[in-house]
Amino acid sequence: DHDASPSVFNERAAYHLQRLSSVDGEPVLLEDIYLDAAIFHGIDQHALVGNSLSQVVREVYFLEASSADQTFNIIYPDKTIAATLKSSARSPLLHVSRTLHFADHRAAIYCDIYCRTDRFHFSQTLTARV
Repeated sequence: DHDASPSVFNERAAYHLQRLSSVDGEPVLLEDIYLDAAIFHGIDQHALVGNSLSQVVREVYFLEASSADQTFNIIYPDKTIAATLKSSARSPLLHVSRTLHFADHRAAIYCDIYCRTDRFHFSQTLTARV
């Protein structure tokens, strides 16, 4: 179940956010984001809609991701994910599992990312802030 807290949290409490990105009114990317509740205490009190989550983390918690672990695979989504992305359970999606580390705070954020690749090309640029 994609709503269950991910195993990287090892029973730690987590905030759960979901973000849907669209292009020309069509959903293309669904993110299920889990944030360690002890590290990001009160994040639900901040304006997250329309704002960069990494900017809120940087400006409010003074944290910058120091490393990440990512795995990529192709999945056939459950009905909820397929409906959210206006896709079908028979259409494969790119699934990215991303765990973000913040210096001593290992696995502070976990994200499941579901991408429609039937009509869209995804790219990412990763840079280290100096």
